[in-house]
Amino acid sequence: MSARAWHELGSHRPTDLGEERLQLHWAAQALSAATHAAIERKPGDSHTNLGWDHDGDAFVTHPFPGGNVAALVLPDFALHWRAADGATLASFALEGKTLDDARAWLTELVRPTVDRLPEGPAPLRDYDMPPHPITEGEPFTGGDRGRRVELAHWYANSDLALSEVANTNPGSSDVRTWPHHFDIGLLINFDPAADPEEARSIGVGLSPGDETSSPQPYYYVNPYPRPRDAELPSLPHGGRWEQESFLGAMLTGDALLDGGDPAGQRERVRTFLRAAIEASQKLLGL
Repeated sequence: MSARAWHELGSHRPTDLGEERLQLHWAAQALSAATHAAIERKPGDSHTNLGWDHDGDAFVTHPFPGGNVAALVLPDFALHWRAADGATLASFALEGKTLDDARAWLTELVRPTVDRLPEGPAPLRDYDMPPHPITEGEPFTGGDRGRRVELAHWYANSDLALSEVANTNPGSSDVRTWPHHFDIGLLINFDPAADPEEARSIGVGLSPGDETSSPQPYYYVNPYPRPRDAELPSLPHGGRWEQESFLGAMLTGDALLDGGDPAGQRERVRTFLRAAIEASQKLLGL
């Protein structure tokens, strides 16, 4: 079990973090563009996913050729270019800058290490993203620093909780954040030798909020393939089953914060995830 401390949540309501979440999500696309352009491709786009730096409250890329990494620091709303030992070599404050500015800055730092980068900023990935004026060339503002800190606490706590899940469930992937959906999660694969389209698995993670399921942070546990006509058991601590945008167990930020003593938040998350994973295993016939 990790010795790192849990951050008490609730300095800002989960429903009040949307603008900061959107701007950080778009800022992360500078990392996604650079990693996709410069790092050797891996199955499932895993070369673009991000780790969590607890000491720096930041998302960190896989190493680029030469060993340096890029980071998005949430409280400071800045990009960092770091050496392999973690030392910051350069930084780029995002407030008042555009996404094109951010991509150009990072691309020029990566360029000396890679011989295949095109002219200009590394291109954005071609996938659906939530709408925002940033996409029309408007500059980042960053929103409220305190709310960015609260989002950093959601990610840091989730990295702790999900690492515990990974350590106690054989077949779990690493805990990573995916720049497409901006969720931090893992996959428990029960049929590693099977066709990926048929293999039974459970996705476990935290979404910081989205435009389809919930605008606030929520934990999720999703069994795959989707069980049909199954009886869904009750879930602890205000957890519920989402059955429209996906079939899975969900614990929203409001439910977690309204569930009792703030000192018990970590245990409520543990209990919910454990119960939801057990229920999902039964739904998959495991």
